[in-house]
Amino acid sequence: MGKFQDNSNSLTHQLQQAVTTKLSVVAHEYRRDLRAKLDVPPSRSGRFYNVGGRLHQASASGEPPAPLSRDLIESIQIIHERRFLLADKYTVFSPLNYAFYLEEGTKNIEVRPAWKETLRENQRKYSNLFKQGGWF
Repeated sequence: MGKFQDNSNSLTHQLQQAVTTKLSVVAHEYRRDLRAKLDVPPSRSGRFYNVGGRLHQASASGEPPAPLSRDLIESIQIIHERRFLLADKYTVFSPLNYAFYLEEGTKNIEVRPAWKETLRENQRKYSNLFKQGGWF
């Protein structure tokens, strides 16, 4: 009779690597989709402003932000946190304070969703990306 060999550590490591790789792919796709939404938003219904000699149409409440500059778009980044015994964590965010205020709204700023809307619109795509290549 053969000797039992415990491969659970190896299997756990392989599974952890597979999940981490898939999460990375989804996080990078989400970042691309979010940047695209802010870069070329759908038609807007907000007010028009003359900004530096250029006509700009703002977003209305409930529409994605209509950035005046590329600052918000270029600020979107991914933070990768390594985790012990769990899949790594990926966070897609902007360090700009007003990004959170646009997404959630305040008493002075109407909600201008982009993060949640992008996630909702692409949920099936992200799920399919995660399932590609086996394991899940």
